[in-house]
Amino acid sequence: METNVLQYRPHIDELEKYNQQIQECMIFENRHTPYTMEVIRVAWEQLNTQLTRQIAEIKNQIYTLEKKGISEEQMNEFRAAFAHFDKSRSRMFLIFIFIFLNYSYYINK
Repeated sequence: METNVLQYRPHIDELEKYNQQIQECMIFENRHTPYTMEVIRVAWEQLNTQLTRQIAEIKNQIYTLEKKGISEEQMNEFRAAFAHFDKSRSRMFLIFIFIFLNYSYYINK
C-alpha cells in the first residue's frame, strides 16, 4: 500500500509546478476548484503520516503475536470468532487480537 501511495508523488510535484506558474501570473482564485495547493499539501502529508503510523502499528502487532507463540490453528479460531462479530467488516482484527493477547497475558501472569 505504501508503494501505491508513493507512486502519486510525481502528481503532487506536477501540481506544485502548476501552482508556481499560477502564482507568477498573479492568479489567486480558481472558481473551478475549492482546493488550494496548501490544502493538497496538508492532505498529502497527513496521508503519509497516517500510513506510516498504521504500518508501524501492524508490524508491532505482528511482532506481539509472534512473541506470544500463537499457533496457526489458534489464529484461525480468532479470525472465525472475530468475523462473526465484525458485521461492518471494519477489519479491526489485529487490534482485537492485540488487546485480547495483552489481556490474557496479564491474567495468566
